[in-house]
Amino acid sequence: MRPRLALAFVTLVLLAMGARLVTGPEERVAFTFYDDAYYYLGVAKHLAAGEGSTFDGINGTNGYHPLWCWLLVPIVALTHDPGTGVRAVAALWFALAAAVPWVVFWAARRRFGDRMAATVAVIFTTLPWLSLSLARPNGLETPLLAILVCLVLGTAERVVAHVDVPSSGASVGLGALAGLATLTRLDAGFLAVAVAIATARRSYAKALLVDWTTLASMQAAEDIIGAEEIFKNAAAIDVRPLLWKVRSEMDLPDPVDPVRGFRESGYTEKAAAERIGGGQSQLGT
Repeated sequence: MRPRLALAFVTLVLLAMGARLVTGPEERVAFTFYDDAYYYLGVAKHLAAGEGSTFDGINGTNGYHPLWCWLLVPIVALTHDPGTGVRAVAALWFALAAAVPWVVFWAARRRFGDRMAATVAVIFTTLPWLSLSLARPNGLETPLLAILVCLVLGTAERVVAHVDVPSSGASVGLGALAGLATLTRLDAGFLAVAVAIATARRSYAKALLVDWTTLASMQAAEDIIGAEEIFKNAAAIDVRPLLWKVRSEMDLPDPVDPVRGFRESGYTEKAAAERIGGGQSQLGT
């Protein structure tokens, strides 16, 4: 309960800061935002007016991170007074910032537990020298990027690392989150590449578990159903309990390469023999 109380306290502080800023003098809001925030607002104003991606109405530009600018377009379109528009953007910024501690907590708790995850969330949100710190409001994409990066990391932790056979929906969702993070800030594309590499590495490891000898015999016999079952069996294998047994029985060093350890255990050959033996017994009966 206490870790969540710390998160709630940080959230309330951020919301209080936002309420003070939004309801205060217009000059306070104006001097809080960085100059780049007004560049975004200028581009969003022209996009809302249907004049394309431009800041001055004359020259085209792509010098901004797309997703944050797109979120500002409906705000600018609905608020004709510039001061009201800036206040609305500030309200959006602080609403996103207030959600960040909880998203960081969700992303970290599976690996570190509630207490450490809450500590990470508070530090991530409040320390001013962190690059994604929310301690210095700026009117830019900072809280949106923090949310999406944590959603990508937390989802990857659950889909890639801890789910034996990820569903297609979960994989598509992870890819969509990585894409949104890249649109929020283009250097987050490195994170998307890292997620793609981790997913491909897992798929490659699963491919190495395929019983290729039996698969070749199934293909030679034109047994499509049997060949499909071989691929399904490889994808459904959770090697983690088996690796512990292999390490203890074969006295292998720790850490051991999971694919090599699995193949050296002889489990694939044993499973293939059991399938062949079971099929022959069914034919005999």
